[in-house]
Formats: sequence, structure tokens, C-alpha cells
Amino acid sequence: SLDDTNLTAGPFLFTTLAPWYPYFQLNVENGDDGTIAGEPCGCALEAAGYTVHLHHIRSFEKLTSEGMNYQYGDLYDLLERILPSEFGGGPGDYQLVEEEDGRGQTRITLFVHPAVRNLDEHRLLARLRSTLGEGSRNRRFIAWLWHDSGTFRIKREPPYAGVK
Repeated sequence: SLDDTNLTAGPFLFTTLAPWYPYFQLNVENGDDGTIAGEPCGCALEAAGYTVHLHHIRSFEKLTSEGMNYQYGDLYDLLERILPSEFGGGPGDYQLVEEEDGRGQTRITLFVHPAVRNLDEHRLLARLRSTLGEGSRNRRFIAWLWHDSGTFRIKREPPYAGVK
């Protein structure tokens, strides 16, 4: 028990110790971090003995929305080379960030520096979707689902460093 303590943790590491699990994994990282808490909440899982809670979970390796993940490393070329060459600006003028909207839904926001002029936002979103969908059927599905569910949006603000 954590006894009403909040600990910021990252990255999360998992070890399998269940006798019915066919594989042994020691300190497997999934690319997420967050806060580990011991405050009681009264939920059904807590009543079943699961007293440690995780919250403010975020990833430092992937974008996640609609239950699907996309690796950050695959987007460097798009943000730093392709978008500046096609839409203007330079390296550092474009940034993808996971954000929650007012309903708690995760959105993928493309921050574009206001200094980038004459931006065709519809064309930019189409380029983002097509690039995210390149390479595999799974990626095409993720890009289609995110587009169809309204996950993508653009904000004309300077990109930022750190957690906002």
C-alpha cells in the first residue's frame, strides 16, 4: 500500500510473476509514465484488492487516441523536413501533441507557429493523414479512424518544450 502517497513514475516497468502466464518478463517498458497513487477511491477494483492506482498516464514514445498508438520516432521527418518544405516555416515550427478536449476525448493537435504564413489548413491536415497512413494497412486504418473521429486539429501557436 502507498498510504495516500502520490509518486511520479516513469517509465513504467512491468514484470510478470503469475504462474499461469507462459512467459517471464522482467522490467518490460511500454513507453508510458504517470503518477502512482495510494488514495482510496471506493471502486470495484479496489474492493477486489487492487489498491494501487495509476493516473495522469502519458507516453513519451507514442501518440494514443481512440485506443490506437503511433510511434513518435516515425514522425520526425514529417515535422522537421516535409511540412516545412511543403507549407513553409522551418524546423521547430510544427509539433504534434496529445491533448484532451472538454469531453475528455484525446485529440492529436498539430501546433503550427503563427509565423508560417498563408497556411492551407485543410491541405495540411490531408498531408498529415496521408503521411500517418503510409507503410502498412494498420497505419492506414489508424489514420482513417483518427480522421473520421475528428481526432486531428490544428492550433496556430508556437510549439513548446516540456509538459503544457
